[in-house]
Amino acid sequence: MAKIILLVSVRSGSGQSTTAVNLASGLARKGYRVLVAEKGKNSKLRTWLSIDQDEHFMNETSLVMTIAQMGFDFWGMEKTDIIPDQLSHSYDYIILLPASASDCITVQHLSDHTIVCSDLNRKDASAEVISFDRDYRIRQSNTGIIDLIVLNKVNTKEWHHNAENFSLLTDYFGCERIADPIPHCERIHDLPLDGHTVWELSQDNLRDAFMRLTETVVSL
Repeated sequence: MAKIILLVSVRSGSGQSTTAVNLASGLARKGYRVLVAEKGKNSKLRTWLSIDQDEHFMNETSLVMTIAQMGFDFWGMEKTDIIPDQLSHSYDYIILLPASASDCITVQHLSDHTIVCSDLNRKDASAEVISFDRDYRIRQSNTGIIDLIVLNKVNTKEWHHNAENFSLLTDYFGCERIADPIPHCERIHDLPLDGHTVWELSQDNLRDAFMRLTETVVSL
């Protein structure tokens, strides 16, 4: 059976699509069979994967698309809130990618693990994540937890600007649930325009950051 990862952002622009594509590709590079399942339409993701914005998907596993250059498959969950057994048994990892808060609510019960993306540079970043966690627990009848926080767009040379947010998050969640930060870099920002992944970049620090994230997800 696939391990199902719900990957969400506390707000638009927090790195959900970037994390999903590079994590899925990273898992595939380690030999795992990976499916990215989109709930709702994510225009950035579809542009990145060269999928027609008007492409419609039904609840048919035959409509799974292979994104050959990135090593994983894509499936749009437009007409369903379930994952067919055929797909659950065909992959090692399924990354659920809801396009909105309402989409998140309809599929959150399917997940084995939940990962939340946040832009640490935002002044209220920690408060947003903590608020999301409290709402998530209520929706899951206090049984659901956030397994991992991915902090994106972190300027490691100006860490003092991030210290307060980071401290609040570690106090609330514990250090073990905070992933190593993903550095801020325009090369990451430009990846969707080129249809590439971080693994094709020459910057060791960027590839290493996503490699550590991939290894952390495998250990969940």
